[in-house]
Amino acid sequence: MRFVTLAVDRLIISFIALLFSIPVVVAAEAAASTVTVYAWPLAAPSPTSFATIALSASQTKPIAEVNSLRLPSIPPSTDEIVRIGLYDPSTKQWRGTATAASSFAPGLARKLTLHVDEDGNAYHAMLSAFEIPGKSKKKDELQVEVIPPRPGAHPILNKPVVLNADGKVPQAEEKDQKTFLQKYVQPTCPTCPKR
Repeated sequence: MRFVTLAVDRLIISFIALLFSIPVVVAAEAAASTVTVYAWPLAAPSPTSFATIALSASQTKPIAEVNSLRLPSIPPSTDEIVRIGLYDPSTKQWRGTATAASSFAPGLARKLTLHVDEDGNAYHAMLSAFEIPGKSKKKDELQVEVIPPRPGAHPILNKPVVLNADGKVPQAEEKDQKTFLQKYVQPTCPTCPKR
């Protein structure tokens, strides 16, 4: 009889644990979002999709995964400037930076930096390209760095000013202002004049 009671208790405990874990999984899936980063050459009339990134909205360490990547077809030899960023077609609002067309040349590694707010929504994008010396598998790939919000610096305040009974700042006591020689050498020198 005792064995049956233990088995029922374990079944009830595992059922309760399962019920509590379902909202956590649903909340984690709901917190993930997809961000489309656009490339917009200055000569082009409208932006085109450059990359689609899946973001997790973790406050401690956000994770990003590249779902799709489409390099713009711009000859790298031109001096074209390409805007990289986030674009909202309904409000026609652009948020991002500009980079040279040579950033899209073959054989370069690219790093996309996304700044996210407290809710995990991206509000700024930046692309940098660099050459990796030697043969590397990371060439022509896109690395994504997600920068979460950080608290700003707080000022270091001094001690509050203490006033005397008259409401004035008390004067600091004047210290004996002697030089190094007056302080240490004169007491050991019997022939030195004293002040």
